[in-house]
Amino acid sequence: MLNHMSQTAMDFDEVDRLLTALRQATSVLEQGGETFSSNTSGNSWLPDIFEPGSKMFGNTPEGERCRDAYVEDRSTMKALMGAFATTADADAERLEFAIHLFRTEDNDAADRMLRAGRDELNVFSTHIDKDDDDARQGEEIDRVGRIVDDPAGANTVLAGDFNTEHGNEDEQGDQAINRLEEDRGFDVDAGRLNDGEGGTSSGGNHIDYIMGRGVGSTDAERWDRERSDHDGMTTDVTVTDW
Repeated sequence: MLNHMSQTAMDFDEVDRLLTALRQATSVLEQGGETFSSNTSGNSWLPDIFEPGSKMFGNTPEGERCRDAYVEDRSTMKALMGAFATTADADAERLEFAIHLFRTEDNDAADRMLRAGRDELNVFSTHIDKDDDDARQGEEIDRVGRIVDDPAGANTVLAGDFNTEHGNEDEQGDQAINRLEEDRGFDVDAGRLNDGEGGTSSGGNHIDYIMGRGVGSTDAERWDRERSDHDGMTTDVTVTDW
């Protein structure tokens, strides 16, 4: 953002490059965390380092001590990499939301929204009607969008059972989910489960969501159902300091 003579503006090309760099940094940090947590066998860049007697750091006593220190500290390094990745992701999400505001609002209004909402975190939960009435689903999701958009500049998490899967653009409910992303700046796939067990419903459908706007989040994890017909989802959310 630029501020000259009390006029606020955004250099979109420059900020888009910064956003790309942040996304790349997040990806590298996440991959680094996985490398430290893996057994580094097979095609890893450090094959067989955890095998007893490994000479990856050399065959001297000092090399053996380096190997032992690496093995001992790998969980700490994974946690550090994960923390850095979450921070970078939060900055990227906040920057992406800032870009969205400056593209859709008056520059001064966008700046005021960001300043007013930077220290807030609003959390909303919803349960949308089942898909036997697709038009009503779309109306309800649009109504939820209007509710969570006030105030428009606040960091926000929207979660709940939307009873529709994202990706079927023929459905009005899914079209409304797309509008949450395109018109209101939500990352609608941020909380999507990718554990190979399908979605959270009893039929394995991806109809439960944890959507963030302006906040970073860890990958969603499954919380096994007990008395509910759905599994739960958990994720950690990080709010930036700007």
